[in-house]
Amino acid sequence: MQRNVLVFFTFSDFDTTPEEIHRKLLDHLANDYFIDSKSRNYRTWKIHFEKYRDAANNNEYSILQDFDHLKAKHGLEVGKYDALLDIFQHIDERAVRRIEEDTEKIRCMLGK
Repeated sequence: MQRNVLVFFTFSDFDTTPEEIHRKLLDHLANDYFIDSKSRNYRTWKIHFEKYRDAANNNEYSILQDFDHLKAKHGLEVGKYDALLDIFQHIDERAVRRIEEDTEKIRCMLGK
């Protein structure tokens, strides 16, 4: 479902690149929503990530390894966050808003 997102830019937004926004977003998501492998967010991520990696040992991979898998196999790249939105909608609405806002910033910077 496509939602309209209102994005406010700050002066610092113009001193960065889409790639920097992308890197900061992934760092934020990986580090701020997963306390440890026993947390509810981590378990929810693993449950919903199963459709992206068909592996019996899915729980042996870290969140960053899961992100690498999404990059390699499911089109996770600068400005393309469909898989992350699909999973984070089950984890935290704040993460969804951040993904949408950063997607819009990147889109505007790239003139799309």
